[in-house]
This record gives sequence, structure tokens and C-alpha cells, in this order.
Amino acid sequence: MSASQRLRIMLVAGEASGDLHGGAVARKLWEMAPAAEVYGMGGHRMQAAGVQTFFDPTRHGTIGFIEALAALPLMKRVLARLEKELDVHRPDVIVLIDFPGFNLRVAEIAKQKGIPVVFYFSPSAWAWGRKRAERVVATATMVASVFPFEAEFYREAGANVTYVGHPLLDIVKPTMNREDARKHLGMPRASRFVALMPGSRRREVGTLLPIMLLAARQIREEIPGTEFVLPLAQTITFHEIEPMVQQAELPIRVVAQQTYDALQVC
Repeated sequence: MSASQRLRIMLVAGEASGDLHGGAVARKLWEMAPAAEVYGMGGHRMQAAGVQTFFDPTRHGTIGFIEALAALPLMKRVLARLEKELDVHRPDVIVLIDFPGFNLRVAEIAKQKGIPVVFYFSPSAWAWGRKRAERVVATATMVASVFPFEAEFYREAGANVTYVGHPLLDIVKPTMNREDARKHLGMPRASRFVALMPGSRRREVGTLLPIMLLAARQIREEIPGTEFVLPLAQTITFHEIEPMVQQAELPIRVVAQQTYDALQVC
């Protein structure tokens, strides 16, 4: 199909990281096929890129078996809605980005409907076992692999694989040099900075940040003068973490929108 023809492409992302990559995929697709219709499931980054989304799952991010179980009714409803979208607005191809527990089921539904399936940030079958690899191979038209070892693993399992490299090599770029970042963020040269990165999901942050703050206190006791910076994920507000940060009584700078600038100072 030529770039001038109107492609209909569905992107499905379920978490903040997938939403980030989904936005980048959409922009690249439009470079290649300006008339393409790109729609699907994702968060504000995909929406900002111009993707028409029918559900934002990043507002319901889960981690762990108990949370996933609690979200099961919601996910069943979203899955039913997505299946309806496949019937009503049938795509030429569906691109599934990470979110394996959900997207493996989407892949099976799409396969049954004869819709080509591309896995991007495919399920970590090398960690979860052969059965997961078999499910991917059974449904995938293409696996777009971000790691060389992942490409080899899926190729040996029988999948059609293209190694595309990891997009973070292009994404993770500070907007200023280290010295300017220090000045802009108020991170003096005399201090040693450690970054605290508790995640992008509310429950994840609620679980991990208190432990990180305990570790930060111990670090400061053992290495006096150490200070900390906490880059906020876009799915988390300062209001949500403020009580924990204040209670810690530690020198912590909370940074929004400038994660990579802060990290290069640490």
C-alpha cells in the first residue's frame, strides 16, 4: 500500500511508558503516511500527538496481582469496547505497545478477525516463559523488537521479527547542559544529588516512595550533605506526594517536566 493511500491504524497502549512510545509512533507514521487515520487507546501523550483515543487507561494504571484483579471488571469493559471498535472502525493494522496482560488478549481477538497484529515492546517472554512466546507467535504478524536478544529469542520461537532499536536512545535527551541544569533547577555544585524515581502509577508511587525516602534518610546519614531530586511522572501530581515528602524532612527538590535535565546532574 502506498503512502498516499489512507491507512487506518489502531494503536493500543496501557501505561505511561507505552503512551510515550505510542505518541512517537503516531508522529512517525504521519511522516510516512500523512493521510493515515491513527486512533486507539492511550493517554495524553498520544492525544497530544493527534491520536483519537476512545479510552485513557493511564488514569487506571495498576501494578501487582491484587490491583490487576481489582481492575479486572474495568479491563473487561474496555476490552469489549475495543472489540467493538475493531468491528465498527476496522483498522488495516493494529499496533500493540507493551501492556502484555491486556494486549495479548487484544492480539487474539484481532487475529480471529483477520486483522494484522504488530507487537511493539512485545511481552517479555524470555522472563515469563515459553508459553507467552507461543501466544505472541500465534497472533503476531510482526514483532518490532527493541532489544537484540529479544529479537533473537522471538526469531527462534518462530516469530516474524524486525529489530528496530530502543526509542529511548532518541527520547532521553536533556534540554540544557549539566551546568545550566544545575543553575536552572537550583542544584548547587557543592551538593551531591541522588534521584528518587518511584514510578508513574499512583499505587506504585504510594508503595515505593516511602521505602525510597527511608533509604534516602540512611544515605544522608552515611554521606552528609547529600540532597535529592524527585522527577515527577506526568501521571502523578505534586499534591499526591506532598505529604510523604514533607514528612520525610529531607532536602528534596520535586521537578516536573524536566526529568532528563535533573538526571544528568545526579
